[in-house]
Amino acid sequence: MTTCSYYSYLLLACCIPLPPTYL
Repeated sequence: MTTCSYYSYLLLACCIPLPPTYL
């Protein structure tokens, strides 16, 4: 998992709490 993907997940998690399976 890259840093970009990590931060993107955090931003998405703020709005929609989904498991990091799509990463």
